[in-house]
Amino acid sequence: MPINDTLAELFRTIRKKQGLTSEYLFVYQSKRIKDVKTAYNAALKRAGILVTNLQTLRHTFASHFVMRGGSLKALEEILGQANIKTIMRYVHLSQEHKKEAVKVLDGLTTSNSMSFYVTNSEKLSLPQKTQLPTVT
Repeated sequence: MPINDTLAELFRTIRKKQGLTSEYLFVYQSKRIKDVKTAYNAALKRAGILVTNLQTLRHTFASHFVMRGGSLKALEEILGQANIKTIMRYVHLSQEHKKEAVKVLDGLTTSNSMSFYVTNSEKLSLPQKTQLPTVT
């Protein structure tokens, strides 16, 4: 799985401090750990986190990846999913991110000579510099 430069540097630092030389990230007694569930669950217990599972990490990663501008196609490949529908189950945007996302519409309802077409034959004109009320 690809990792970013920050995480790669963190792993290098930890490995150096602990004297680790294995090519694998997760090892126990110099042997590769193929399933990290036991270690993950033990770490959660030590941290006092009671309700979570490995899927939580996938959801968290996917959400942060997309909120930082990562593409859904790239996410699909990183997570090894077969289709975009599966990916969409993992992505959950924060309320703040949703609020920021709709800011692309700022100014849409304000203009120097804005007009709205009510029907093909009827036209509603607003005075210059009028701003419609916002919904909060």
